[in-house]
Amino acid sequence: MRIVRAIFRRYVKLGETTGQIAAYLNSRGYPTRFSRLWSSYYIGSMLLEEKYIGTAVYNRVCTKLQSGCRLNDPSEWIRKPNAFATIIKPSIFEQARRRRQEEMRALTDDEILTRLRRFIAKHGRATHMAMRKSGNGNLSHQCVRSPMSGSAPSG
Repeated sequence: MRIVRAIFRRYVKLGETTGQIAAYLNSRGYPTRFSRLWSSYYIGSMLLEEKYIGTAVYNRVCTKLQSGCRLNDPSEWIRKPNAFATIIKPSIFEQARRRRQEEMRALTDDEILTRLRRFIAKHGRATHMAMRKSGNGNLSHQCVRSPMSGSAPSG
């Protein structure tokens, strides 16, 4: 619970990126619940998990016989408030959710180019690894998803 609270505090109050938070936790030797290193992706997923405000969410996926698993539209999800003890204040969770959704929003080509220019001016060059290490890993993914690049890579 202490680590979950620290993640939300660092993200909402200190304005750190998911990459910076993962680096902080790894530098302190805190393992994930699966005894692995923290990643930006894992932190980002946690910031959207309603279980931290005590809500159980069901029906996120659909698996029918003889067919693959598909994600259900969020409007089809079933929520059970107060199913768990609250770890994060709902107001803090909502701030984290709003920020995370904004960060996940697909950037326009102009926004990508502006951010890339800023990154190159500060760091000298733009590589995926350099962006990840600086906490800007989402920017590299936005570049790959950008309409400028045609399509997202497969596999």
